[in-house]
Amino acid sequence: MNTDQIIATVAAGGGVAAAGVAWWQATIARGQARDAQGAQAQAVAAAATATRHAAAAEQQAQAAQEQAAAARDQVRAAEEQVAVLRRQLDAQQEHHREASGPQFEVKYRGASHSGAQPGQRLVRFDITQTTGVALARILVTVAGPNVNGLLSGPSTIVGQHDQPGPMATGGTFTVDVAVDPTVMAPIPVIFTFDATGQDQGTQWRRSTTGTVLAYSRISSPTAARRRLGTP
Repeated sequence: MNTDQIIATVAAGGGVAAAGVAWWQATIARGQARDAQGAQAQAVAAAATATRHAAAAEQQAQAAQEQAAAARDQVRAAEEQVAVLRRQLDAQQEHHREASGPQFEVKYRGASHSGAQPGQRLVRFDITQTTGVALARILVTVAGPNVNGLLSGPSTIVGQHDQPGPMATGGTFTVDVAVDPTVMAPIPVIFTFDATGQDQGTQWRRSTTGTVLAYSRISSPTAARRRLGTP
């Protein structure tokens, strides 16, 4: 074999080897491509799974929000119902308290000469508790355009009379009211009663009006004494 034949043989062998290497490289590349396609498919599947999970999570979150909103609505409804029941109970208790409270009647008895001073005109009223529970204390105040106050002690005019208890339905006490001696016409007297129950906690306020009858100077205590010839 001459030199050219040897070179040709070697060249042919090198070509076969190169072809084999190229085949293996192509085979490896195809395997890598398949692996890449498989990985891509897995990635796509994983992405799809993640998307489904995300959608499910969003639905669960939405459902949880709706449940929370429904729970809040139920709580508000329950609170409103409790508030309504509380108001009804308070109204019932207030109605019972008012219904059990006292009522008073005032009766004009005429002129009073207990401690009357010159320039004063005192008139007497009987005050009767007509209904209600027993009382531990009654504070009486009087008011009116020509009303000056209540007699306390020998000749002191005050704004309030403190009537201690006990007192119950049918009980009566007397107050002397100072009025303007220059007014001849009937004088309305507004009586206000602040009553305290025997439990010392329950209180009521009541108001009523009494009337001082028309006044004549001829019927005054001084005029009467003059007619009798007494000092």
